[in-house]
Amino acid sequence: MKGGATMRSFALLVGVSHFQYGLKSLAYIENDVNEMASVLIQHLGVSEDNIFRLTDDCATNLSIQTVADKIIQQANPGDRIILYFATHGKTLYETPWLATYDAQDKDNGDTQGWLNFTSLLGCFHQAQCNILGFLDSCQSTMFLARGMEETTYVSPYCQGQYSIVFSAAGVDEAAYPDREYEHGCWTYYLLTALEGKALQAFAFGTNRITVNSLQEYLLQNVSHRVENIYGKKQTPHIWGTRAEDVIVNEYASKELNALKIKDIYFGEIDADSERDSSPNPEFFARNYYDLNSICETLLSENAIQMIIGNKGTGKTFVGEYLGENHEQIIYQSVGAIPSADIKSISFAQSNQKGKFCVAWTYALYTIFACCIVKGKKNGHEEFADILQQIYGEQYILLLANPVKRRNILFRKYIKSGVRLSDKYKIYSESNGLTTLSNLTILYEDLFNQYFSNERMYFLIDGLDDQLRGNMGTEQKASLLDLIEATQSSNNILENIRFILMFRNDILNTLNEEANLNKTVIARSRILSWLPTDGNKTEAPLYQFLQKRISTCAAYYNKTNITLEQILPPKVGKKDTWDWIMELTTYTPRDVIAFFNICKTHAGEQKYLLESNLWDATRLYADYLWREMTDVMNGTCLSGLADELISVFSEIAYNHNVVNLQTAFSFEDFYIAYNANEQLHSVPINSAMKILYEVGAMGIHLKDGKTYWYFRENPISYSSEQWRESTFDLHKGLWKKAHIW
Repeated sequence: MKGGATMRSFALLVGVSHFQYGLKSLAYIENDVNEMASVLIQHLGVSEDNIFRLTDDCATNLSIQTVADKIIQQANPGDRIILYFATHGKTLYETPWLATYDAQDKDNGDTQGWLNFTSLLGCFHQAQCNILGFLDSCQSTMFLARGMEETTYVSPYCQGQYSIVFSAAGVDEAAYPDREYEHGCWTYYLLTALEGKALQAFAFGTNRITVNSLQEYLLQNVSHRVENIYGKKQTPHIWGTRAEDVIVNEYASKELNALKIKDIYFGEIDADSERDSSPNPEFFARNYYDLNSICETLLSENAIQMIIGNKGTGKTFVGEYLGENHEQIIYQSVGAIPSADIKSISFAQSNQKGKFCVAWTYALYTIFACCIVKGKKNGHEEFADILQQIYGEQYILLLANPVKRRNILFRKYIKSGVRLSDKYKIYSESNGLTTLSNLTILYEDLFNQYFSNERMYFLIDGLDDQLRGNMGTEQKASLLDLIEATQSSNNILENIRFILMFRNDILNTLNEEANLNKTVIARSRILSWLPTDGNKTEAPLYQFLQKRISTCAAYYNKTNITLEQILPPKVGKKDTWDWIMELTTYTPRDVIAFFNICKTHAGEQKYLLESNLWDATRLYADYLWREMTDVMNGTCLSGLADELISVFSEIAYNHNVVNLQTAFSFEDFYIAYNANEQLHSVPINSAMKILYEVGAMGIHLKDGKTYWYFRENPISYSSEQWRESTFDLHKGLWKKAHIW
């Protein structure tokens, strides 16, 4: 080293978007060059004085050679030369050539105005500098002799410690721009890596980006993105000479202050557990993702009567969040009120429609009054007085909790009526007793009086608990009357709105008894996490997980990272996110379960490996089947989970596994189903209908489409139609059925 000088870095950055002799203009070149200069200064420690930028008419062949000579004059042996070119490229005479501003637009092998890049490298060899080249151009890879590997190719020009060139595309490939990122696609990922934002670009277990780790990152991400956007092939390459892996950059710990996978709190599969077990009490609120602006909509549109979603879509999370963070919202689970209690005080004949309405109305009003008293809201003293008069010394138990409330909510004497003070005389019958019907009127008058200027919302959850065991005619009638009771109450009460939270499958079952479509469509909001067309980062479930990662990063004072950074780009040939989604029914519960299982395999890693994802599929399949069989409770398939999964295993065995990964026929299912004597009590058509509705099976119809019940526009069951169809087993269950 001359005069004992320390190693310095120099950079020659060349970008050409417009050409003198008619070559096609290129997009985002100026962005690429300017951003590269900024990254080199801020993250790679290159002095601004040592960066030479040549763009458009300044980037002629002669000017590039002139600047190269200037750098050589200033550089010492061992200094690092960084070369970045963004322009047209082509391979001629087994060598990459780059278009300068004055390059001729000819396809006959004429290289006039084109820069021989290997010759440019040769200009630096006498200076004995280390060279890092980055070429974002078409056909930018050195031609390799047959059988010769890129990583072992020895350049005849370079004699320094290392001379390495990263190329955006192969010898017969184009380098594509990225309209979304407004950079060359390859350059975008290169910049992201050099900024220290891409964890996958770091050598495993270090704070360093090396030649090997950088190339692996570029190869996986660029090829994948170009294929998805353009349907084309772009394969980043690396060539040159080196004795070993080379450090491109080393990042300070504060700059690489990323979370480990084990430190990411993805959440719990149910809201109650998440509220109680979050690492910090603030996590529950900060992790809330307002799907379809449900919170904003609820508080601004008074017509909403139902929030509907499949199991695991987050109804309880919505309720818990809104109840804890908005004073005008009360969230309560009424699952502790079984249908038997409602039936016990029904005055109507067993076949009369609406016979449970009064009982439900009274129950909801009483629970709401309890919440007013406990929350010391407007009018709470008067409501406390009424409750004390109705329930006497058991008043305190009524307020205590839902479990104790269940035992006294419908005391036997309430059916005959209760005696209230003279203050409420107008609500009493001639015998002095206030009946159940009159109590509801009393509540309504007081609600309208005390909440004349204050809007209140009462979210009613836990209706799933009404379905433990088979849902019979009376259970259905009870829930239908609950819907009717809330509708009626919302019409009577001026500033109080009762909102039911219903599981979608339950509502569909009720719709078989009564046409609810008008109510559901007009007065409901549906929790659907289905992706829309476009970038996967815009998908609700993606943003849901990203919010949780960001919450953890902020809590632990770590660098914020993206979900994409902690996932491998692909699993096999499939985009990783798409691969994960195929294992789910598009619910937050599913993705939380899957990532929590992956977390157990990640150890001290800062990102997930493909092997971690595969390892997670076994336990995840167990989880998913439990979820589906839980939905089967209350159907004719209750208790038959093991037999049902064995049917799919049998089909897989009969088809030598592979065919079940595509589709199986009705006949295939029929043979395996009938071979299991435990299932003979359940008609095959009923079984297939239920398996479809819980999401275990998808169906291919003659229209060429595949239908899943948890996706948009599920189809109705038709035995004749299905006999001519083929079916898919949900991929999340493949491990359970011994297909994987």
